[in-house]
Amino acid sequence: MKILVVYDSYFGNTERIALAIKDTIPENKHVVVKKISDFHSSDIEGVEVIIIGSPTRAFRPTEAITNFLKKIDVSKYKWIAFDTGVNPKQIKSKILTFMVKLFGYAAPNMAKTIKKAGGTMLADPETFFVIGNEGPLVAGEIDRFHKWLESVKI
Repeated sequence: MKILVVYDSYFGNTERIALAIKDTIPENKHVVVKKISDFHSSDIEGVEVIIIGSPTRAFRPTEAITNFLKKIDVSKYKWIAFDTGVNPKQIKSKILTFMVKLFGYAAPNMAKTIKKAGGTMLADPETFFVIGNEGPLVAGEIDRFHKWLESVKI
């Protein structure tokens, strides 16, 4: 089985998680990890599962990830979506808490787009938290990521 990991990253946090995927996926699966800026249409040949990751930017995925989802036939693949973002509870911001409740994070928005286009989600989308606007990742998030991904039957 070929698994494609496509991600975008501004400050390196989403990239750290995307690169950690190879440590979690069983060795009998072929995993290709591509930053969205390095993605070529040939990278998707033979792929069965796409793991897509984005930092949360203005409560949505990056423009590059959004455009990627618009350009491919989403219905041909099984999907897993994750993002990185700020935990409003950590910074104790009532305004940010309200905005997150209202608009959410990037991964649920990607999952909604994927489902609407006929794609199949293999797991609920997940957010991994960063400290402040630029990170680094909150301590333990890579371990939490591994446990989350291990729970997905790929």
